[in-house]
Amino acid sequence: MTSELRTLSGTGTPGFWDGGARAAEFNMPVGLALSTAVSNKLIVADVGNYVLRSVQLFPQGVITLAGGLEPGSADGGVSSATITSPSHMAVDAAAEVVYVSTDAAIRTINTARMIVGTLAGTATGSRGFQDGAAGSAMFDLPKGIVYRASDASVFVADSNNHRIRQVFAGSVSTVAGTGSAGYVNGELGTSELNQPYGLALHSNNDDLYFSEVGNGCIRKLTISTGIVADVAGQCGTFGHNDSAAASALFGTGGPLGIAFSGDDLWIADPGNRFVRVLWASNLTVATAKGERMRP
Repeated sequence: MTSELRTLSGTGTPGFWDGGARAAEFNMPVGLALSTAVSNKLIVADVGNYVLRSVQLFPQGVITLAGGLEPGSADGGVSSATITSPSHMAVDAAAEVVYVSTDAAIRTINTARMIVGTLAGTATGSRGFQDGAAGSAMFDLPKGIVYRASDASVFVADSNNHRIRQVFAGSVSTVAGTGSAGYVNGELGTSELNQPYGLALHSNNDDLYFSEVGNGCIRKLTISTGIVADVAGQCGTFGHNDSAAASALFGTGGPLGIAFSGDDLWIADPGNRFVRVLWASNLTVATAKGERMRP
């Protein structure tokens, strides 16, 4: 496999600057989402600046999409809304609404109407755990987030609650994990997770893959059955090993961001400073870059 790594935007110096893509400055960019409703722009969660940025791909340039450089919970127009610790993002089927995980809530940005709202949780920053009505539900540092078009639901890796949560029809429920950090496969009420982080939904719309910081592996939740099962890595053991999925190892701190390209799962392994890939054709984990990269 031939791969090439290029800088799309940013100077490598932390800061805040809109303008040409290569001159723009970011401060801890984390989540990415592509929105065709915003002229095929890449939306970036700029955590350290408390804003969402928009990177126009052709011609290249960066603007601030929402947020005000200060943490906050104000909904409203994108120029007046405030966002605390924007992290990961997902886009709806129309590529119009962007869902953003923050420190204690799931926020929304309607890119057509340019309005920021709160889908679930307490945007004021009250972290905790509570299922139920979306407006009173509580999260604790939610990270990965995906949108499932088949039922218009949003799945969230609620990292510090060690659970996978679902937001559907105005209500939040737990679909995996007991709230205790651990490593147990099986059904809801039995399965235990340890700081789930990245989420990726398979094209079958039923298998939800997730990475775990605490366990250092990739597992999946089959949504229709509620069963959690191993996918790749030796849960609880860290290192570096390219091999069959069950024998592979990921670096300290676990795999983080994950994303599908076709049936192949691409994995950010910051502990090893590698991008890894789980090939669907033979269920092996490989390193996608031939030398270690600076994080």
